[in-house]
Amino acid sequence: MEPRINSRASRPKRAEVVDRENTPAVQARITQLKDLPDDDFIRAVRDFLRRPDDDEAAALRSDAIVQRTHWAILYLRDNVRTSLEHEAEGSDRKRGMELLRNAIRREERLTLLRVNGLRAKTGQMPMAPNPRGRAMRRLAAEYPVEFLKLLREEQALDDLRKKLQRHRSKALRSSWDRGTVAAVIEDMESRRVNPPTWSQFERALKDMKRSGRSS
Repeated sequence: MEPRINSRASRPKRAEVVDRENTPAVQARITQLKDLPDDDFIRAVRDFLRRPDDDEAAALRSDAIVQRTHWAILYLRDNVRTSLEHEAEGSDRKRGMELLRNAIRREERLTLLRVNGLRAKTGQMPMAPNPRGRAMRRLAAEYPVEFLKLLREEQALDDLRKKLQRHRSKALRSSWDRGTVAAVIEDMESRRVNPPTWSQFERALKDMKRSGRSS
């Protein structure tokens, strides 16, 4: 049977966390966690989420490493599938992923509060939720090929727009009317052409002017 992940019983009150954090066992565990490489630290956080332990909770949420814990939580959130890739396919694995996601969401909120508390003590602005960024990371993790294709398309469009803006400035300095210039840029952007040279852009301006589509 899959163990319950991060149940309410495993989440002590703040005062209890502070008291437990100062015990020799937790202090020793904090030292161990500090020395772990990133991959091992992420695995330690994942194992805690799947099999909660009060001492481990106090260590991971301690001021000394809670920011690293929050970073690991964000990593696990974006890589739930790969974090359980060693487990066999089937209903148990799907259930395990669902439970892990729920635990990640709860721990993300808790560690974010702790991190923001530390930032407030030093006069820093709190970390804000970023649903757009989360959605992009999920898309990249779950559909890497499609995401890379979209990313390259958007990068190409940015390159095109930068080139067109340079040509726009030169065209306006050369007394081309704004309507014709705007029409050419709109046409090229809609067709997502390769970034044109100045001579290609100028030829497009002349063609646009002759066609009368710039009004």
